[in-house]
Formats: sequence, structure tokens, C-alpha cells
Amino acid sequence: MSPPITIIDSRDGSPDAVSAADRARLVADIKASGRVLARTWPIETFIAVNPLGGFEDLPFGEAVQLAGELLGARGTLGEEAFRRAYTEGRISDADLAGAVRRRLPEVLTEPVVKVGGKEVEPLEILLADLLEGPPEPPPARLEKTVSETVAPWVIEEVDAQCSKWCGAFLDTGQATWQMPGREAGFYPAWKDLIPRDRTLPATARARLSELPDRPDDAILEAFGRLGVDEKGRRACLRAHLTSMPGWASHVRWQGEHGGLISLTDFLAMRLSLEVSLLEGSEAGSAPRDVADRAASTPEVADRAADALALILDGQQATAEALEEAAFIIGMLPGSEKALIWQDAYEAHYRDSLIGSLSGESAETEPARPDAQLVCCIDARSEGLRRHFEDSGPYETLGFAGFFAVAIRYRDLAGGEPSALCPVLLEPQNQINEIPAGGAGAVAGRRLAGLEAMAGAEDSFHSAEGSLAGPFVLAETTGWASGPVAALKTFFAGGFGSMRSRLYSRAAPPAPTVLTVDEGFTPEERSLFAEVALTMMGLTENFGRVVLFCGHGSTTENNPYEAALDCGACGGNRGAPNARTAATILNRQEVRDDLARKGIDIPDDTWFVAGEHDTATDRVVLLDHHLV
Repeated sequence: MSPPITIIDSRDGSPDAVSAADRARLVADIKASGRVLARTWPIETFIAVNPLGGFEDLPFGEAVQLAGELLGARGTLGEEAFRRAYTEGRISDADLAGAVRRRLPEVLTEPVVKVGGKEVEPLEILLADLLEGPPEPPPARLEKTVSETVAPWVIEEVDAQCSKWCGAFLDTGQATWQMPGREAGFYPAWKDLIPRDRTLPATARARLSELPDRPDDAILEAFGRLGVDEKGRRACLRAHLTSMPGWASHVRWQGEHGGLISLTDFLAMRLSLEVSLLEGSEAGSAPRDVADRAASTPEVADRAADALALILDGQQATAEALEEAAFIIGMLPGSEKALIWQDAYEAHYRDSLIGSLSGESAETEPARPDAQLVCCIDARSEGLRRHFEDSGPYETLGFAGFFAVAIRYRDLAGGEPSALCPVLLEPQNQINEIPAGGAGAVAGRRLAGLEAMAGAEDSFHSAEGSLAGPFVLAETTGWASGPVAALKTFFAGGFGSMRSRLYSRAAPPAPTVLTVDEGFTPEERSLFAEVALTMMGLTENFGRVVLFCGHGSTTENNPYEAALDCGACGGNRGAPNARTAATILNRQEVRDDLARKGIDIPDDTWFVAGEHDTATDRVVLLDHHLV
């Protein structure tokens, strides 16, 4: 039986013994440790984020290797996937040789190796290793928390508690019962509630009831009790942050944008929980993933044997040849092999593309297209672009889906405005949706319908969250739930169309316009038009119709719905941006200014707004009443 873990009963980290210098050093350690995390935006504006965002100051190869060591993240395809691409002809021997020459020029200066009566170049040995050598195991985190090393079950409980409390505190109004004390900030609220959490052992609750009032003091006290010295602090902090990088990344964003939770609060919770749960626990074995990775890392000698077996077609190599080959292969670390494959993979595609683009073509005056389609540079719009180009004398262009219009937008229903632009920008122009002239009555019916449906939905969800409501709902609406679920599953298209028709009858669509004149000054409108058209390469040969096609997505019961909408619009649908851009470019005074700058838009060219639903693959043309 494993011995119980001993937690150091030291009060060196107590509030009385903590100095301002200690706290300042801790702040620096937390800030440095948090740099490995890419910031994650709130769920209502959730967008795709580069997981290597915390390593942007490093070359790609170094960033990938460091991400593997700290996050356990693989930054390339695995070697087996690259070898399949080689078999399919998507990587050639020349591509691999070129990648080796670029990344390991010093190896190629080594003398030849005599194998089986012939001389073998170092390059041939390295290529054989890439093609036949044992693949490297997936990366694993090298920095571990104390509990991961001695009691792995503890870190699992810490992660579960962390997810529970972060979810409760960072709720954006979905939960019926709110976490008490949120207005005071995360650490004070959590510190007040955690001693009453019956899911924790009584000894842990007793320990947590004695936490310091400050989160930084709690971290320093935990360091003292865990025996983490000053040199090991950053490694300990990074281990906790990378143990649950999703929540930690969002907490980092919250702390940098005025939220009531910071990485200091987050780490104080995790370290305090770890200390309280480790007290009296039994020691376990070393973490399995590290042990498995160490056991499966190929030896250089094995790689050399496999490489020479390929070169000699299965014949036995001499010990001297194996030693020389092992020396050469040892200059190619296993962690570098995937990067060489990646280099070769990209070079094959790049060279093919450049070759096709550099071919001679006849200099002809381009014919005027009947229409032009400007789509977001999102991969989900590529199918639409190809289909459009194949359908007639049409031209397509790609541009970021916010169409260079960074706006804060409020729709007809009102409420809080949304920032429709890349999340790194802060919009300065407010655009509102208002009824078009003479459409006040229709807009009123639409608003009344929206309010009625929103009220019914709120009432239903309130009943679901009450004490007795779920029992009543099960009796009154349970009989309909089964058929509705079946319709959604097996007849999704028909069910969606039927629901859309019912929605339109309850809240009929109304003609609206955007307050572009109030949101932009004349100078801003002209500047936007010039910048947008120049950046998308549309400064001449305009078609009769130019469609700005934003995109969004229809999704059902998905908390990450924003991730399926337009990332360039801050995780929102792109229709308002397309409408704003089209409205500005249809203004005669804007066109007059553009003409003076050399961009002449014909009088018969009209800009139209549309939106592509990437889930249903339907395009809706907007603002018909303005054409």
C-alpha cells in the first residue's frame, strides 16, 4: 500500500509573512506562465483561434515543439498520414530531399557510408529513415502538477471542480439559478461557497474554510505547503494552466478585458483544491502518458537498422555501417521528422501552384462579367464560389466577411448592440436597423411577434428551471416531445421549412434600412469604399450586379453556435456588414469621390447584399425593396 502524501505544514506563505515583493514576483510569474495560452473569446462571440497563438514570437518549428512539450498538442499531421500522402503522390522524393537540404544542411556534408559494397550518401539514409523508420509517439505534456506525479486522481477532481465553478461564474444568463456573490469577483464568491460543497471530503472542506482573503496569498501558501520552491513556480503554474487550457485561455481573456476573474483567481482555486485534496491521500504511480511516450520513443539504433534494411532490400548491415548510419540519423531528432514532412508537403503544393500560375497566357481584354460575387474567405464559401463561376459569365472574389466595415450593430428588435468585426478591433461606428419608409405597421407586427415568441420561450425555460415546473411540463408536453424529436432527426429539412413558415407568420418580415448616414460621416463612407474595393481587387471592370455575400449558420441546441458564424464578424452573422457595404457603395456621392480617385463605377452597376447559410447551403438576397 502506498504511503500517504505529506503536505508541508508551513506558514511561510501566510498573509502575515507575505511581502509586497513576494506578490510582485508572483504576478510576474503568472503573467509569464499565461503567455503559453491563446486567448479564447466569450461563448457568444466564440471564434476559431490559432492554438499556437501563445508562441507567435517564435519560428514555426520551435512553436510546434514547445506546444508539444507544454500543451501536449500536435502541430502537424502524424508521420503515418504524411507517408500516406507520399504514397498518393502528394509528396515526392524531390520534395523530401529539398526539405532535408533546407532544414539539415550540415548533415549532408558528412562522408558517405559504405553499405553492402556500395557507397550511400547521408541524404539517402535520412530519406530511408523518413519513409520506413518507426514513427514518433504523439507529444505529451512534460511539466506536471504535483498531484499528477503522486496522485493522478486528485488532478482529475481538481479539473472537474474547476469546470464546475468556472461554468457557474461565467454563465451568460443561460442558468436559471445564478451563482451567489458573483458581483464581488470570482475568488471571494468561490471562497465563500467552497467550504459548503458536499461533493468534497470533509477534511478538504475544513482546509478550504481557512483560505486567505487574497488569491495571491492563497497561491503562495499553496506553494509553501506543496514544497514548490521559487525556481519551480513557473513550471507549476504552467502545469496547472495547461492541464485545462480551455478554461484557462478564456480566463486569461476575461482578466485582460475587465472581467471579474483573472488567472490569479483561477490558479488560487486550482492550487488550493490540490492542497486540500492531497492532504492524507495515498501516493500513486507516475502519469501514464509520459511513461508510455518514453517507452515508445524509437531508439536511434532501431531507426538506423530500419533505414539500412530499406537500402539493402532486407540484407544484414555490418556493425560498422550501422554505427555510421546511427550517427547520421542521430543528427535528425525525432521531433524534427514531422517538420521535414510538413516542409515537403507544403513545397509540393506551392511549387505546383506557382508552375500553373506562371504559364504563358494570351493578353486579352477581360470581358465584363454579368455579375460578381464577393464571398468571405472562409473555406465553407469555396463550394458556392466554384458553383457560381461554373454557372455562367460570372466572376468571384474573396474578402474577409466583414467587408472592411467594422460596426457595432443593433437590429430591429433592439437590445445590446453586437460588434461585427474581427475581435481584435474595436468598432467606432454604430449602425441601427430601422423600419423602411412606410413600413412602420409591418415592423410593428414583426416586433410584437418577436416579443411574444421570446416571452413564451423565456416562460418555458423558467418553468424548466423551477422546482415543480419540470414535473408539470413532462405531463403536459411530454407526449409531443417524441414526435417532434423524430421529425427533427429524420425529416430535418421539412421540419425546418415548416418551422420557418410558422415563424414568418408569427413575426412577418418587414422592410428595413440601416442608419448608414448617422453611423458614418461622408468622409468615412468614401474612405471605406476606397479601402474595401482596393483591398478586394475590384477597381475596374465592374459587373452589372455585385453581390456582397456574408455568411452565417443555422444550428440546433449548440452552445458553440457563434463558432459556426463568421469569424471576421466576431462570431456573428455577416448579413448586416454586407448590407452596410452595399448601401454605402450605392450612394452617388461616394461614387463621385471614388471617380476622382481613379475608381470609376458604371452607372448601371448595383451592389446587392446577401447571406449564405453554410449549414443549409442556401443564399438569401437582402433588401429587395431598395433595388
